[in-house]
Parts: sequence; C-alpha cells; structure tokens
Amino acid sequence: MRELFVAFPKGAALRPGRYRLILSVGDLQMADHAFTVDEDSAAITAFALAMAPTGPNVTRLATGIQHFYLRYTYADACLGTPYWISVRHNDVIICTHNATLPQESGVETIPCYRKDGAVLEDGAYEVELTMMGQVYHRDTFEVGDAPTPPPPTATPTLAPTATPTPLPLACVPLFAAAGLAPDGEPFLPKDRFEWYSQVIYVGTRCENLPYAMSWESAWYRNGKPVRTATGVWSGSGGDGMVWDSITGIPRAPFLPSGTYTVSLTLEGSAPLTTTFRLIPYVKPETQP
Repeated sequence: MRELFVAFPKGAALRPGRYRLILSVGDLQMADHAFTVDEDSAAITAFALAMAPTGPNVTRLATGIQHFYLRYTYADACLGTPYWISVRHNDVIICTHNATLPQESGVETIPCYRKDGAVLEDGAYEVELTMMGQVYHRDTFEVGDAPTPPPPTATPTLAPTATPTPLPLACVPLFAAAGLAPDGEPFLPKDRFEWYSQVIYVGTRCENLPYAMSWESAWYRNGKPVRTATGVWSGSGGDGMVWDSITGIPRAPFLPSGTYTVSLTLEGSAPLTTTFRLIPYVKPETQP
C-alpha cells in the first residue's frame, strides 16, 4: 500500500466539475473512482480593526500606536486552505501573516506590527487577504487622529449645579521586563530577552485607579495566541501597578524564542500594547 500523488495540470487548480480517476497497471485496470470539484463559495463576510484580540472594533487607528489586530470572518472555505495577509503603507509592507484555515467557517484575529517595534506612521494603509493565490478581500484604513469638527454655536443656558467628577485614569506605556522589584517597579525593562528567560513581566503604572478595577491580557507569539488572563486590581484606589506575566513549564522552563505581542486592557480604557523578542539559542561552534 502506498499513496499516489497526482499533481494538478500545469500547477493550476482543477476547474469545477465531475472527474473520473482510473488507475491501471499494464493492461489491468486496478481502480476507478469518480469525484466532484465544487464551485468556489468561500467568502470574507466581515473585516474589522481592533486594539485587542477580544476588544471592540475600531474604524480608525490613533496616532502613535505600535501594533493592532486584524479581525475577519470567513465562510464556506475548505479546511486547511492556505491564506496570506499583508498590510502596506506607501507600497511598503508593514506586516505579513500566512497560515491555514483551522475550520470551514469562523473568525480569525491576527496581530500586525513592524518587526523593529517602531511606531506606525500616520496615513492610509491597505490590507489584502489572499487564499489559494486569489485575492478574496482588499480594504483600506487610516492611522492618525481624526480631524476635529468645529464646535457648535453656543446657546445661552443656565449653568448646572457643579458635581464632582472622578479623575481620569492615566497610565504609562506598557513595559516588558525580566522581573518586578520589591517596590513594584519593573526590573531590567527591555524589548529583547535572552533564550534562557523563564518569565517575562508586562505591566503599567497608573494614576486614579478605581477600587477593584478588572483587567484582561492577551499574549501572542509569532502571531499565535499563547496566553490569556483576567484579574482585578487589588489596591484600594489611587496609584499603583497593574501587571501580568508568562512563565515556562516544568518540562520546558525556558520560554520559546520568537516575537511576542501583548495587550493589557483595563476596565473602561483603551488597550495598552507592547512587543518584545526572545532571542533563540545559538549553539557555539566547536574548534576542530
């Protein structure tokens, strides 16, 4: 018993229709099998941008972001279909992602960021999704703060009674670090870590934190999800540190190498994101 590989003619996909496969050895016919190739019914039914894997859709990305997420919904595709996603700005590729569809219909969320972690420039961007060498979806979006509309003409009104309002939550950019110091500050914050790292912390220091504020995190490695977590800030309100971490496991204590993207979303606030790399182990050369 063995497999028989039959290549498509001239590398092109078979056209829809009814086919018959006959296997002969010499003058003896060994097998006769009929099959049908269906019409292509795969479709992208929805496409959106998001600042976190499970966050709400956004129509425009703000100035100064480092990465975001592409979310698309597909239907009636073949299981295992290879696909390719690319994002361009001024004809320069910003990010790419290629994989195979894990099911016939579903929703996929893909992170996009520059490999060097640089901030995305303001302007127009184009995203393209290709399956089996055919473009199935092409769209554009903007990075940059939307123009501010002129204020409406003021109408004299009675001044309302002043009521105290809570101070707005303010957080510093998300850090990645090898640990946390006793005072809660990040220990050895950086964007590149050695292959023997067993834990990485990601967090932010905030002001005006409300009591029992909830948070959630999402970790991706090379575009694939590796960890999600939720929690509640344990402080009593005010200033403090909100953080999460990823660790190895007993049988593999060192974290896998690659590019990691992390989003930390505080209740009622826009997600904070960061990117860092774990450098792979390089076996030293031995002298002859």
